[in-house]
Amino acid sequence: MIVCGSKDNGALNYFRKLNSLSSLNLVQKDTLQGLNNCKPELVITGAALGENIDKELIRYAKREKITSISVVENWTWYRKRFESSSGLILPDFILLNDIIAKEDAIKDGLPSKKLKVMGNPVLESLFLKKSEYAYLDKHKTATKKNILFISEQLRQDFRNKNLDLLGFDEYEVVSDLLQILKMGEKLTVKLHPAEDKNKYKYLDKDINIIKNCEITHILESADVVVGMQSMLLIELAVLRGGVISYRPNAKTNFFGERIGATIAAESKDDLRQKMNDPYKNISNFAEAYLGSSERIENFIGQFVK
Repeated sequence: MIVCGSKDNGALNYFRKLNSLSSLNLVQKDTLQGLNNCKPELVITGAALGENIDKELIRYAKREKITSISVVENWTWYRKRFESSSGLILPDFILLNDIIAKEDAIKDGLPSKKLKVMGNPVLESLFLKKSEYAYLDKHKTATKKNILFISEQLRQDFRNKNLDLLGFDEYEVVSDLLQILKMGEKLTVKLHPAEDKNKYKYLDKDINIIKNCEITHILESADVVVGMQSMLLIELAVLRGGVISYRPNAKTNFFGERIGATIAAESKDDLRQKMNDPYKNISNFAEAYLGSSERIENFIGQFVK
């Protein structure tokens, strides 16, 4: 049996897509309860920040002398994801999206011998469905009315009075967005699963707040998508244009811009200009992730009977 688990929704989606695109059968576990009865041959985790089931599974695998693999399905905070109060907790192997992720992970302090470039089954799955969303060209209209903001929990995790790892946060970005909206434009905020539904209740503005929705709803309803550094921006950019990454005073780079998936905006004026004409760069960047599931399946196959 191959057991998988993570606190991170991105990793859980990665596991689901891997199951659907391969002959693997990853069994998701939310706790360690009953694991000894299952007798897993392999443990696969996400790489969620903080203390969580991801690190509990790695510790369990070490105790039971089972091979452990962690998946970093994003392009940020490679080392920080494995930090705990007791030190660095590393699995036997860490699967990364591409060679850029591997180079960045090594620079961030992870041991190269543990890093394996395998691709990303979520991006692969989306690219395989790209033709189904060709009708989204209808969004290439002169008038943009529906603006969607992809929120993230950044201030709580990366910014306080003693620490500012990013240079910006979600409250600053949503404030800027509201200031530059034109007459007739409507703002909808898509919350991250970890965010409280009342997070933006303080705003005295007519905005919509949504938390759980299908990616197809986002694709069909939003004329322009604005976010910061969410993986969801990359996923949306596989299927449509008009995906903007707004990160004022950013201290780090965003991978979406490096591969041409998202449109970078660095100031309010720049953001307004990009929102006026957001369809300049529509890239087939995700084609590079075709074959991800097969590579991962072949790699995992070494550790199971």
